[in-house]
Amino acid sequence: MVDVSRHPNVELLTLSTIKKVSGFVGNFTVTLHQKARYVDASQCTACGDCAKVCPQRFPDEFNLGLSTRTAIYQPFPQAVPAAFCRNEKQCLGALPLACGKCLAACEKKCIDFDQKDIERDYEVGAIVLATGMDVFDATTLAEFGYGKYPDVLTSLEFERLCSAGGPTGGHIVKISDGEEPKDVVFIHCVGSRDKAVGNEYCSRVCCMFIIKQAHLLKDKMPGANVTSYYMDIRAYGKGFEEFYDRVREEGVRFKRGKPSEIFRRKGRLIVRVDDTLLGKVIEHETDMVVLGVGLVPSEGHRELAQALKLSLSSDRFFLEAHPKLRPVDTNIDGVYLAGCAQGPKDIPDTVAQAKGAASSAIALLNKGKVKVDPIVADINEDACSSCHICEALCPYQALVYDTQKHVMTVNQILCKGCGVCPSACPSGAITLRHYTSVQIDAQLDALLSKGGESREERAVAEKVEA
Repeated sequence: MVDVSRHPNVELLTLSTIKKVSGFVGNFTVTLHQKARYVDASQCTACGDCAKVCPQRFPDEFNLGLSTRTAIYQPFPQAVPAAFCRNEKQCLGALPLACGKCLAACEKKCIDFDQKDIERDYEVGAIVLATGMDVFDATTLAEFGYGKYPDVLTSLEFERLCSAGGPTGGHIVKISDGEEPKDVVFIHCVGSRDKAVGNEYCSRVCCMFIIKQAHLLKDKMPGANVTSYYMDIRAYGKGFEEFYDRVREEGVRFKRGKPSEIFRRKGRLIVRVDDTLLGKVIEHETDMVVLGVGLVPSEGHRELAQALKLSLSSDRFFLEAHPKLRPVDTNIDGVYLAGCAQGPKDIPDTVAQAKGAASSAIALLNKGKVKVDPIVADINEDACSSCHICEALCPYQALVYDTQKHVMTVNQILCKGCGVCPSACPSGAITLRHYTSVQIDAQLDALLSKGGESREERAVAEKVEA
């Protein structure tokens, strides 16, 4: 991120969301809504003097609520730009000024309560979507007690506990009493491969990051009992199987079973598991449970798909044009996918796909001209009744009403030949090139012909024989 921000040909816009996208390949117009930071990022040195005097305290999103932050804060230590931002809703207020301590503490006078949200338009030739992902909301599965028992954590929360820059300085403790856990249970596939929650897909990274976290736990606390309950271990990457074997040799126990419930008994957590190897239900008494939550599409992905007129696959991630031959392309020319926008994947796969998307965008822009598919809708202006039915149904917004001729027109670059408008046109004014009635009849004649006879000739011959 730091290298990106320093690149002369890259403009980095933070706190921004896409509001509207119009145009077509080579001529996109993207409207961005950029929220006010209320801090001059070019002058801020991230000294933290403003945060030290802020009286407000809120859960820190970066540490997943395991620590607190102030109303003016740096989102995370490596944030780019390295500047603070102010949460307008959490601040005591600028109108009227109820506090103002941060204004007085800032020596460089970087804080500006008068900043406003702005919208900016950009003319671009290609778009690369790298929207990332979110983690599964473990509160959906009430049987695991997440949110009810403080010592039931998600894998991301446990990752922050392990980090030297985390809320506990890398010291792994129970949230309930601050004591070191003597027994820890990891549960795989929470929110993945689960038809009940609508996520039938494998998140691909869960097995290995749980194995990594089990390794870190044994490294920090060699005497702890560590057990991992899994459905299947999917160590598919380079060196992953070897790492899995290494962690088992370190003393981590892997048991094949599907946990069904977590509850508390006499101050300790009880994990009820259907052990598929033993063929019976067992109860595991432990101090801490870590839920290996899966990956889900990022927040706002549906709104972005509607803005770009993109399709979503059955798993709700963005759909690629072809899973094997065009894995980074979409159904819209000039729009490409990278990383977990297309589906769950590990870092090496993300890097490879990102390079593929960047190469595709560069190749497109270097051409100067773009070839389009000739299978598009065609309108007979004499038959068009200007009913606008086709315009409302077109998923690509390729149909535009000509106010001078009073007929519909087709933007052949936007049109994808889906066939929605010809089937809906009440006057039959729209046809699909290469799929006209004459062409379809000719193909049917060729398929049904016998000895060179057409359908009509064959029908007459059959009547004569009868």
